[in-house]
Amino acid sequence: MKHIAAAGNTVVPALLALEALGFRVDITGDGERPTCRATRGQEVYVADEPVSVLGLVKLVEVRGWNWTPGTQRYVGHEVLPRRDMRSAPARFKERLATMPPHHLGGSYVATLTVTGLVQHFVPVLWFPLAVIEIAAFAILFFSAALLRHDEDALLAGFLVSFAVGIAILVSRALLGVVVHQSLGAVALSTPALVAWLLVRAIIFVPLMAVLIWITRRVQRMLRPPSAKAPVRPSAPPA
Repeated sequence: MKHIAAAGNTVVPALLALEALGFRVDITGDGERPTCRATRGQEVYVADEPVSVLGLVKLVEVRGWNWTPGTQRYVGHEVLPRRDMRSAPARFKERLATMPPHHLGGSYVATLTVTGLVQHFVPVLWFPLAVIEIAAFAILFFSAALLRHDEDALLAGFLVSFAVGIAILVSRALLGVVVHQSLGAVALSTPALVAWLLVRAIIFVPLMAVLIWITRRVQRMLRPPSAKAPVRPSAPPA
């Protein structure tokens, strides 16, 4: 049986192996925390010491640059689906932060459309339906304001305003079809409704943008300061 273990006598052979593979190896840093950097063309591998760098080279050689496990986890000799150990609110928050804008707005439109139809047929449920509509708008607003910082405040305000306007348009159109059982009545009322939504957007988009900007500013003010790493005093000159 052949055996090898990472130790001091494997450092130089690892350096020679990296150079034999065509890498330029640079070791920087002090004696306590050195950094080994191997470069070959556009490839860069960084670790604490050459043996670990050589392991990274082999990892990329075997798995390619898409080396992450993705939705898999390793147990024994089997690759099984990886379970997400985060809480449901954390997963929901990440989903809202990464959801495409048209999906986020479409979810709000679908919610208001369903609640509007249910309220028409079951008026006694107006209160829980109103709570659902308020919760849906709160999720839409705070998702745009607090979870999607890469979007400009004006763009986020347009997203919220556009979703609200489309939700009103779609829900009223479907209610018109249900009540009048005719597409003609809906078609006649649609131009006036669209014009009303455009006027509303002229006022609503800047207002939403300002509210989102204020909300982000308040979030930054309330965010606790990040802890700074302690500065290690420099050694006295010899």
